[in-house]
Amino acid sequence: FMKFIPTFYDSGLTFINDQDDCSSKNMTIYFPIDGWTQSFTTAIYGNTPTITIYLPNGKTTYYAQYDVPFIDPSPTTPNLLLRQTVIPCDNIDWTTRDAYCYILEGTARTWTSARDYCHRSQMMSFLVDVHSNDTQNFLELQTGSADYWIGLNSLKTQGQWEWDVPDGAAYSHLDGYTNWAPGEPANDPNLRCVQVRHSGTNVGLWYATDCTQTLPFACQKHRYGQGLSPGEQDVNLLPQGMWRADISTASGSCYVQVRSQSQIQPYYGFVQDIHSDQPDQYGIFNSQSNRLAATVTGLSAFNANSPSGTVNYAFMYKGNTSMNRAVTFEQRALCAYQFVSQPFTFPGQNINPNFVIDDFFIKFSGVDQFGNLFERFSPAYCRKQVIATCYNGGTQYQGVCICPPYFTGPTCSVRVCQNGGGLSSDGTKCTCTTAFTGGSCEFPLCLPPYPATFHNNGKTLAIVLETSYSTGAAVFRLRRNLNAVLNQVLNGTTAAWFSNFILYPFDSTTNMANWYAPGVYTTVDTLTAALMNITPSQCPGDAACSSSCPRPIMTALNATLNYPQLATPNSQVLIITQSSPEDNAVVDQVLTQIQQTGVKVSVLVTDTQSPCAMGFNSTEGRALFSLAGFSGGSVFQVSSFELTGAFMTSYLPTLYSAAIISGGFAQNCSSQLTYIQVDQNMTDFTLDAFGANVQVALTGPNGPVALPSIDLLSSSFNYFQVVGTNLLQGAGIYTLSVSAAGSECSVQVRGGSPLETFIAYTQVTDQYNGATQDDAHYAPVSGMGQQNVIMVHARGLTRGRMSYVEIAGDTGLVFTSPLARRSNCSYEFYSTNSFLCNARTFIIAVHGWDDFGLNFRRLAIGHCVDTRPIPSPPPAFCDLKQRKLDLVFILDGSMPNSSFQVVKTFVKTLLIAYNINGNFTQIGLITVAATATSQFTLAASQNGGVPALVDAVPYDGSNGQNMTAALTLLISTYLQQSNGYRNDAQHLAIYITSNAGFFADGDPIQLSKSMRRGGSWGIATMAYGILSGANGGNYLIQLAGSGCSYHAGNPTDLNTNGFNFLQSKTCFDGHLCQ
Repeated sequence: FMKFIPTFYDSGLTFINDQDDCSSKNMTIYFPIDGWTQSFTTAIYGNTPTITIYLPNGKTTYYAQYDVPFIDPSPTTPNLLLRQTVIPCDNIDWTTRDAYCYILEGTARTWTSARDYCHRSQMMSFLVDVHSNDTQNFLELQTGSADYWIGLNSLKTQGQWEWDVPDGAAYSHLDGYTNWAPGEPANDPNLRCVQVRHSGTNVGLWYATDCTQTLPFACQKHRYGQGLSPGEQDVNLLPQGMWRADISTASGSCYVQVRSQSQIQPYYGFVQDIHSDQPDQYGIFNSQSNRLAATVTGLSAFNANSPSGTVNYAFMYKGNTSMNRAVTFEQRALCAYQFVSQPFTFPGQNINPNFVIDDFFIKFSGVDQFGNLFERFSPAYCRKQVIATCYNGGTQYQGVCICPPYFTGPTCSVRVCQNGGGLSSDGTKCTCTTAFTGGSCEFPLCLPPYPATFHNNGKTLAIVLETSYSTGAAVFRLRRNLNAVLNQVLNGTTAAWFSNFILYPFDSTTNMANWYAPGVYTTVDTLTAALMNITPSQCPGDAACSSSCPRPIMTALNATLNYPQLATPNSQVLIITQSSPEDNAVVDQVLTQIQQTGVKVSVLVTDTQSPCAMGFNSTEGRALFSLAGFSGGSVFQVSSFELTGAFMTSYLPTLYSAAIISGGFAQNCSSQLTYIQVDQNMTDFTLDAFGANVQVALTGPNGPVALPSIDLLSSSFNYFQVVGTNLLQGAGIYTLSVSAAGSECSVQVRGGSPLETFIAYTQVTDQYNGATQDDAHYAPVSGMGQQNVIMVHARGLTRGRMSYVEIAGDTGLVFTSPLARRSNCSYEFYSTNSFLCNARTFIIAVHGWDDFGLNFRRLAIGHCVDTRPIPSPPPAFCDLKQRKLDLVFILDGSMPNSSFQVVKTFVKTLLIAYNINGNFTQIGLITVAATATSQFTLAASQNGGVPALVDAVPYDGSNGQNMTAALTLLISTYLQQSNGYRNDAQHLAIYITSNAGFFADGDPIQLSKSMRRGGSWGIATMAYGILSGANGGNYLIQLAGSGCSYHAGNPTDLNTNGFNFLQSKTCFDGHLCQ
């Protein structure tokens, strides 16, 4: 029986069954043999059982069958028959005995030559081993009276006898059975190989012999092939297909098992979650969500063009081997257990729910790479789960813990570490990498964080005012009433809304030289005083008023948006006019400026049916809608009386802390429905509709809403109404029905709520698809390869969260992404996906749920820009005194001496924040002009004294920037440990220059790239002053790489933003600017 133990290696149960009577009626079974099976073993238990095995072609097998004599042999009591079916030996030259094949080679060879002969590829064998007297007797019968070599030797170490083994196997030391002749083995260093001798006396015994003697020998191999176990691909495989066996007994019942030795073996466990990859050894008896998670070896595809094998089903058997359950499998990705089953309950669960533990069989069924059926049985058990506590917010359901995100295990006590975090040995803590934080390392960290303020106060109110004869009534009303209107609006929570005011009067192009002077004002009184300088119904200047109606509205607006005193973002611009724009050629420039500044533009067309009486559907009229709609504003047709009356006092407050929550444009307005999502905290919302004879009806969650019968505007084109607290029916979905006589209409709904969202964008420069970036801008950037990430700050959101973002263009939905939370950021949510800004103008919608669990949505208008302003660098976000740095400054010695002294002072002041010594930060310095000179090495700063070292650096003054020489010097001198270079420090070279390019032989940019790739030095560049030459900034960016170059325009910029730029760069872990 012991000889059958190896048959369990790489073995799986393929078939089990029993039959009550196997004597009067044979038991016939069918079992599949897959394409990787090298042998199978049948075990039959019964009274004197017999078995006949048939190949898939129906013929009785001629394959070698290796039997173990009956265990407990008796004609009246059950006994066990074991039979292994395996490929026979190669050909008739080999003799089969048990599990091995033997061949006697009569040609005499030395021992080593005989060993090598057995190991050659044609033989795939080894010199014979003798581990029992039965084997010795078998060899004696084969060899007759000849002396012959066996595999025993002490060639490796004298006195330590080992058997020859198959290639790749560990040496087998001599132990157990021996057959030494008297006095053997001889302790002679020349006698280190063993023969079986038949000459002389004591024949058939082992003798230590000189290995150079030539003798016949015997080779041996397992019937699997050269190896001692199955597993070698394509070696001695059994015919694949459905095999048959007929089993009988002398009397009574029989029980049969078939085990296959094959690469195909299942490994599995039980999970309660389809995503879990940590299965348990048992299932949960009282659970409705048990699943099998399995992986099956030996099913991989041979190449990309060939199919892999699959496991398709799991059949569950209980008691009398009758099937009770069947489930299907599906594949999953990125899992150790690549297959998962559909959920199931356990056999017997619904019959006897009082079971505490129960066992059963699972049969896995699938198809191998060749299309052959395979089946593997495995015993399994389930138990009744009694869980006292689910930890970390887990919830108990049907006997199992349903774990929240980032936790797993039977009681939700094990953390799931994200983003490369390492799990502690007790499973309760994650150690995060530098860029992530949180209990499970789930939150990216902004590196560095950019300070940002989110508020609605301190903004600008800009009035772009047409001062033609036609707008005389509007000017008159503004002069008379604007002071009172603004004082009424700027009261209570809105008192600090505007910190300044811009008034930009304009008229026709022909009298542009005489336009009233624009101005910036800090109070309402000074603004209205400026209005008093404008004479109503009289054109500026002495010339007669032009009869040309279109006016340069775009030019006036563009000039307004370029005022440095304009607060950004979310300032308000009111265009008051009767005209349409004549300067549409600059509309893209204006739209870009609107996006860059983040202003909201409202167009108030006064005392006329349409701009220049051309109709709102004209090209010029549509241009006004573009200005307003693009910024999130509106177009209104108002009378002069309404301009400073009830409309203005109602309209302006709705712009404070309000957000677009719904809206759109339609070309068929016979019946247009708009859905409005109102969140729990919303205090009011504003209905703003535009169209010919527009009509509006509103339905809330509880039914129709009775809107006021009196509109705030007398215009037949506008509907404007504020739905206040008294009309709201609570949170939910409201339906706005809009109808208009014309073919086109627009709707905008703004909601007032303490829950506010601030949307910004950045372009990916980090290695985490923007997750760690906080350098926000109001507009995304278009262009090849510019991957934009959306960032959101949500004020008034504590227990709730942002969930996802959508972008829609002219053709519909163009982008969507989840919004994920992060830490240490001004914008705490970011889109996990990035997008290319291809739609010049788009609508962006951010979704979330509030603190009460109710959904909310906020809309904004976006516009792609070609470039964005460089953000001001944030201050350092680490303790600079604890940084271990090797910093080498490369100073431009060709700049004017005054500038050179400013830069030296900058370096000294910059380094005050660091701990300068041999344990923390070390400093070196190079000057470069026509040549490069090492002023002092890193070692010189190991005892401090940096100010004196920098003061002593002389001014060169020669022309040129030999950066090739400077970088060569950096590599040759500052990489030497004798000069202070430390392998365990971070290394950064900082180049400060006012030159546009490099005037020398060689290619310093390629040299810099090579150096950065090698990891020896990173490079940061800083331009000080105005560079000579248009491409100076590009040179420096190419030298340092993206994100490691800054242009300081003046000493103030250098000593504020320059400080922040360099100090924050040295806060990063890992390679700096490489």
